[in-house]
Amino acid sequence: MFKKKSYFKSFYSIFAIFLFVSTFPSKTATNDELKEDRLVTKIPPNELIGSQYIVDTGDILLIKFKDIEIFSREYSVDINGEIFLPEIGFFSVKDQTTQEIESQLLEKYKEVIINPIISVSIAGYRPLNIYIGGEVNRPGLYKLEYKENDEVRNRSIPTQSNNLNSFKMEQNNISYFEKEKSRITSNSVPKLFDALRKVDGLTNKADLSNIQIVRKNSNTFGGGTIKANINLLKLLKNGDQSQNIRLFDGDYVFIPPSENVLYDQIIDINKTNLNPREIQVFVTGNIPNPGSIILRQNSSLIEAIMAAGGKLNLNGNVQFVRLKINGNSEKRIFRFDDSAIKGSYKNPILINGDLIVLNKNLLGKVTSVIGEVGSPIINAYGVYNLFSD
Repeated sequence: MFKKKSYFKSFYSIFAIFLFVSTFPSKTATNDELKEDRLVTKIPPNELIGSQYIVDTGDILLIKFKDIEIFSREYSVDINGEIFLPEIGFFSVKDQTTQEIESQLLEKYKEVIINPIISVSIAGYRPLNIYIGGEVNRPGLYKLEYKENDEVRNRSIPTQSNNLNSFKMEQNNISYFEKEKSRITSNSVPKLFDALRKVDGLTNKADLSNIQIVRKNSNTFGGGTIKANINLLKLLKNGDQSQNIRLFDGDYVFIPPSENVLYDQIIDINKTNLNPREIQVFVTGNIPNPGSIILRQNSSLIEAIMAAGGKLNLNGNVQFVRLKINGNSEKRIFRFDDSAIKGSYKNPILINGDLIVLNKNLLGKVTSVIGEVGSPIINAYGVYNLFSD
């Protein structure tokens, strides 16, 4: 009897240990994958577009109290993420949506107002600070601002005071607030295309069909961070404005590299105002007008050579050098071919800072030396000996 109990006890202990161990993550998942799963939630693009604005320092909230005009006004969010409210005092609104703020205020004011009816909206947005990285010419932190209606901007706006005795306002303020709805329009909201125009152009490897946007998520929808992929090529090719999404403060925009250089995509991009209108490249060597030249965006190597006067006689190989963001360089050496297709290996589409060197062939080098040193000396030494090494 004693042995039978021990047997069942041991069996259930082993079974319990098995269940406990099976709850741990599989060893096939790396630490980085687990970290990303905890911190970043991948969502469809339409959910990112519909994500809610999160309030922080610099925003201006319009809070309306039904039938209590003296409380209805704009409230500026201070450096601590707080606003100063009548009867309540300082109230934290940082990292909350307007709906979340509204819900909390309704509970707070139940203590001082019978059946309060309160609405919260954004009257003025803080500037956006976003980071853009990946296949762009100037990755870094960028600031975008909302554009306000000039008529509204020039009107005097009631300001908030941290004094409970200063909340008395004129009865016509509600009509003023109704006009404030036009202060920010859909056309004045910073969007993805606006941000990408600030990076001095994209590299030829930029994959605009798979742009990654990482954004802070509201507490209502689970908090943490959300990420979605946006296909901006649909905007450039078909005018699909749904891909030109609105950006929020703190967004991270990453342009990934494509596995292959897509020349059709490069041409499509360079035809738009997404990249700078002009580029500066350098052409030197066996050419009439060596030096830096300014070209229109989407120009090719052959077009640059023609703009510098065209190649001279006795031309040798062409050296094409492109400096990359990471400090490395791409170098190509090939025979000049004025019939090469635009965007091909021998006729690449140029970007700002490219270097083109037209070398002379052997006969051209000999002719140049004879002209500079003098034919009697060359003849005495011998052309073969001069260039035999």
